[in-house]
Amino acid sequence: MLKVKDVMNTQLITIYHDQKMQDALDLMYSHRISGLPVLDRDDRLVGVITEYAILELLYDPQVAELPVGICMSKDPITATPDTLLSDVVGKMVLHRIRRVLIVDEQGNLVGLVSRRDLVRTAYKLRQAEMRMATAPIS
Repeated sequence: MLKVKDVMNTQLITIYHDQKMQDALDLMYSHRISGLPVLDRDDRLVGVITEYAILELLYDPQVAELPVGICMSKDPITATPDTLLSDVVGKMVLHRIRRVLIVDEQGNLVGLVSRRDLVRTAYKLRQAEMRMATAPIS
């Protein structure tokens, strides 16, 4: 059974809660990502900012100057590195989210699993299954 630690992304792009929404937009656009974990100044996970919050900038340009902490989703869905991957998939489907943030036993952010990570994993597993099915028997 696959666990989160087998597929999680540890190269994280984060933002601090007191940075401006414009900073979040810049990071998301330049890194071509749809969300950012939000940290406090002690590097503790406090939320997540997503494309949905960024869309507010289209309706009200003044949102760009607001702190991320005001617009973020608080209490993000999390898992640990030892969580079964199937449980993470269930959380993503149930909550209709694109990513699950991965925290260690102390609650420190250590990674994330995105839908893209899951699709990549499914593809690799399927390719391996196909190779096994067509391998000659010796």
